Amino acid sequence: LQKGGEVERESTAPLDIALPEPAPAAAVAVEPAPPPATEPARLNNDSVAPESVAAVEAPAVIKPAPSPVEAVASMASPPVWTVNNAASTLRFIGEEGGAQFEGQFSEFTAQIVFDPDNLGASAIRVDVKPASADSGNPFRDDTMKDRDWFDVKTHDSAQFTSKTIRKTGANAYEADGTLTIKDFSHDVTLAFTLDIDGDRAHAAGGVDLIRTDYGLGMGASWLESEKVALAVRVVFEINAVRAD
Repeated sequence: LQKGGEVERESTAPLDIALPEPAPAAAVAVEPAPPPATEPARLNNDSVAPESVAAVEAPAVIKPAPSPVEAVASMASPPVWTVNNAASTLRFIGEEGGAQFEGQFSEFTAQIVFDPDNLGASAIRVDVKPASADSGNPFRDDTMKDRDWFDVKTHDSAQFTSKTIRKTGANAYEADGTLTIKDFSHDVTLAFTLDIDGDRAHAAGGVDLIRTDYGLGMGASWLESEKVALAVRVVFEINAVRAD
């Protein structure tokens, strides 16, 4: 438009138009990242960081109570005694035709471990050679070697082995054990006295036997008790020295 010769121009000032503020962005929930997986404890020898393995307490070890056998074994062993055969005797006393006779076994060995304060661990074993029987009568002695008696060609040894030893009085003891002659074994009790003087010991005792219990004198003529008595007494006297 013209006014007074001048051209009136439209204002070109920028328009101040308030634009709406953009809406805030919607909040997005962000889950935290999971912690790194912990490697399980290894059972091999690979190196593992100390902090990654929980300490494991070792179980307590309970020791069983010792058995009676172990309890005896833990005690001091009884001393060993060596028999002086030259100063010891093993004799037998019998009766033939109503008359008493005596004889001895010249060959025998004894293994003795003995402590009067430790009878539970003490033991006695005696081995006898029946062929060494000597009664002073050659005919009788040869007869005792025959099959009806000791049968020494088949059975060259007789044995006594103790099982238990107990004290019965002042310097008096009994040894329960097994006596084996030929193929016959029976329990017997050996009663004896014992004196210990330092490293020396002296024992004396005996036992009563029935000879037919051990197959001795089984021939018809020997079974007549009036000819050879069934009862026989065996007696011993032992001198020994302490070996250890």
